[in-house]
Amino acid sequence: MWVFFDLGGTLLDEDPFISLVLKEVYRMLIENDIKLHMSDIYERMEAIVLKRKYGDHFFIDVIENLCSEFRLDKEVTSSIISYYKSKIARQYLEVVHPYPGVNEILKRMSREYKLGIIANQSSRVKEYLEDRWKLFHHFRLIVISENVGYRKPNLNIFLHALGEANCNPNKAFMIGDRLDHDIKPAKILGMGTIRVKQGIFAIQEPKTPMEFPDFEICDLKDLLNLFR
Repeated sequence: MWVFFDLGGTLLDEDPFISLVLKEVYRMLIENDIKLHMSDIYERMEAIVLKRKYGDHFFIDVIENLCSEFRLDKEVTSSIISYYKSKIARQYLEVVHPYPGVNEILKRMSREYKLGIIANQSSRVKEYLEDRWKLFHHFRLIVISENVGYRKPNLNIFLHALGEANCNPNKAFMIGDRLDHDIKPAKILGMGTIRVKQGIFAIQEPKTPMEFPDFEICDLKDLLNLFR
């Protein structure tokens, strides 16, 4: 049995990065004479998630939506996005970190199951998995979007992982925090699915039958009860 994990929001706590992004966006909006409170930013981001007003690059789409809501012109919006790409995005791997207990959970699961990763990440994440977070050795296969040329929810990244693992979909599970990027494509292919209801996407609601996971947990430690 293969068990595949997402990274951001599943094994890695992205809250510090989300806070960084929103604080910087807040600062830049204030500099452009937009009057608002920090709580307004969080509320609008949650609305964006609930209404799924985003595409393939979540944080850039959040910034674009916020700028649009506050009617900033295209030039200002473009400058904020450029700042995000050049100054903020590159800090992602420095500020995110594994959720508490991840190492022990993976250690115990890897004794009985073949573990893998399917994630939309830069190729640099492998260095952090090995050198900083000390999680690399738990995984037999790591499939990263930048390396394979496909991003979730594209089915091809899942098919690539299953092919590399020489595994039938009905002999594999996908564990992730996102209904649209993790649960739905995995279910379409016939994989078992487990939603980890944590992080910003915990507020997502299923929109189609394919977005209802086989199992739903609120704490990664609950995986040890599912995979005995």
